Amino acid sequence: MVLDALPHFTALLSPEGAIGFVNASALAAIGQRLEELIGMPLWLATWWDFDARVQAQIRLACARAAAAESVQLQVPMRNADRPPRVVTFRVAPVRSTDGGVQQLVATAVEEPGERVVDDDLSARYRRKDEFLAMLAHELRNPLAPLRNAAALLRLTDEQHPQRRAISALVDRQVGQLSRLLDDLLDASRIDQGKIVLSLEPVELGSLLLQALEGAQALTDAREQKVVFARPQRQVWMNADPVRLTQIIDNLVGNASKFSDPGSTIRVALAVRQRQAQLTVSDDGHGIDAELLPRVFDLFIQGARSLDRSQGGLGIGLSLVKNLSRLHGGSVTATSPGIGRGATFVVTLPLLAKRVIRYSPIEAESAAPRAKRVLVVDDNADAAESLAELLALKGHQARAVTESRAALALAADFAPDVVLLDIGLPDIDGFEVARALRRLPRTRQALLVAVTGYG
Repeated sequence: MVLDALPHFTALLSPEGAIGFVNASALAAIGQRLEELIGMPLWLATWWDFDARVQAQIRLACARAAAAESVQLQVPMRNADRPPRVVTFRVAPVRSTDGGVQQLVATAVEEPGERVVDDDLSARYRRKDEFLAMLAHELRNPLAPLRNAAALLRLTDEQHPQRRAISALVDRQVGQLSRLLDDLLDASRIDQGKIVLSLEPVELGSLLLQALEGAQALTDAREQKVVFARPQRQVWMNADPVRLTQIIDNLVGNASKFSDPGSTIRVALAVRQRQAQLTVSDDGHGIDAELLPRVFDLFIQGARSLDRSQGGLGIGLSLVKNLSRLHGGSVTATSPGIGRGATFVVTLPLLAKRVIRYSPIEAESAAPRAKRVLVVDDNADAAESLAELLALKGHQARAVTESRAALALAADFAPDVVLLDIGLPDIDGFEVARALRRLPRTRQALLVAVTGYG
């Protein structure tokens, strides 16, 4: 094959990024045969397997190319007989006669003077990821009982408006902390390629309506009006509804945060050339022309006043960009300037044809049956507050903080549902789950993993 004569790395990939061909010089660099690599995702091959962050960059580049975008980036690449060196990696789509993406072509060229990768780079990234996971765990430990306590106060203080208002305040602030933490962890997960979409046919109009209802508390608190326009016909795409809702939440939340109280936020869904276009626009603070090209970069923020009244970590728009790309779409931002509002447009691929009929889920007339629920968590405050909250909801709940105590109680209590912490100190949650599956009275129980680890 003529590609074998090229001196630099060249590969042909499926639209999903699986290796179909790699040229001879690239194989010689790692001492492997083509047969060993056929069908393997490119980012998992030996050239990139020394660093999870690099794998994530290659994976995301392939996803963008599969969406008909040519991508170029600088990444370290391994060679068997020397340390990794930074190369210029490019991946581009090859279109079929019907306009679709038939395959991908990837190249990697070591430019003259490219630097050797720091030997400690991978270790530093691993330490950062481990730190974020532990940070999530340590922060979620106190957040969970605080949220449960706020819910308990709200349910038990219906006759005390002042205490009910205080519990609502605590719930809002804990919710804000939880969202900031989740955004930070999601940014790290995307960077490592650890987010996998659970795709299913989704009717965008209905999903958008539900998402906007979920964001109503935020806009109502600022007395803002949300105007939603959608097509009369249904608009279907293959999507992860949770992650798509996250895109909408971030865009609407951003518009609310950077618009004045009492203002209007406009949300529109339209179909353009076999693609869905979701537009969120406002008349708020706007975006400076110098910031606009970098507005989707991680941790990028505009100028802040001393009171930091807008808050945030500069993560939300980066998540919107990356989650849109994982869906095979894109996002753009425009603004006439400071004080003149902003518009964000998310473009997503539609299903070629509708594959299921839409039928609204009818509410069940009968109340849900009370369950026996076992809560297992070594954080006593979290376990006991959650059990109390479940009891107020009409369930029979028990809380334990040790694995052996959980197994002993489960044999007698026979729970329908077990909310099971994973990071238990004596026997971890995975082993407890296996033991519960061996017990006759919990073999069919619903086991729900509960963990603060990211």
